[in-house]
Amino acid sequence: MSNYFIVNRPSNLVVGVIATSYTPTDTQLKMFVLANEQSLAFYDKHLSRDHETLLDIGELMKKSAHVTDQVSEGKTGSAKPVSQRTRAEQSVSVQDREEYILTWIRNHPDADEYDLHDAIGMGIVAARAYLKLYAL
Repeated sequence: MSNYFIVNRPSNLVVGVIATSYTPTDTQLKMFVLANEQSLAFYDKHLSRDHETLLDIGELMKKSAHVTDQVSEGKTGSAKPVSQRTRAEQSVSVQDREEYILTWIRNHPDADEYDLHDAIGMGIVAARAYLKLYAL
């Protein structure tokens, strides 16, 4: 089985590695680059150092002539690969609305339903109910 880097075409970032017995077909969004042991070792080393940052294919091209040959398909040019760091997508922490309201009420003990309505953007009746339920 051969290993392939999965490269996002618009950003040139390596988003993963697959092992397959056939040659994958490139799409408009993904490009598959045949990987050798040296380039896989560099990729693994990068992931062990910083698993949140995606690796640019240009950095792999600088480290491995094999990857350069696979990407350029034998063509030569004067362009030089540039190192850049792009963070992986960060997970979004979602706070529960009721927990947010409870925290707000605890931080503003003298507030009335109108203050809660203005701060959170809820109706006056709902604000009265929350204050009745959670007021100290």
